[in-house]
Amino acid sequence: MISSILTRFRKYQNNKVRPKPNRYIGTWGYYSWRTENGEELIHPDDQHFVRSNPATFSNRGFYCSEVTKDGYLILNFANKQYRVKPDLYRIMPDIIPFKYGDMVRYRAKPERTGTIAGFIYHAKRHEPFYFLMIEGKMAKKRYYAEDIELMND
Repeated sequence: MISSILTRFRKYQNNKVRPKPNRYIGTWGYYSWRTENGEELIHPDDQHFVRSNPATFSNRGFYCSEVTKDGYLILNFANKQYRVKPDLYRIMPDIIPFKYGDMVRYRAKPERTGTIAGFIYHAKRHEPFYFLMIEGKMAKKRYYAEDIELMND
């Protein structure tokens, strides 16, 4: 029994056995795609976005909203969606206090409200900072978790 568990673990570690894509739905994660990974990991209709901006996936936290019938993950950042194969998608630990689309308010100015559109991980502070959509536009300010609160009303 232990040998079969080890065998399955090794296959998983060697990427021979992949988790089912549906398990990614509703998660935050990173997609560490680089040019050398090959464009075949990006849906053909979305490759032009990546070619025009190779840093599309750099340090960004994406929200996986669904999986297409042909197995592509739909990753959301701000008001954009990218269809990618799950090969490079890594789920973030469950430490992200806000979900994609959550309505939040800025603590310093409670009248300023918006929805969580994505995040980028701040390497020096070791925490994410968030981007908000406010009145249909991406806010220029970065927000840390302590700066915003979930709206209950």
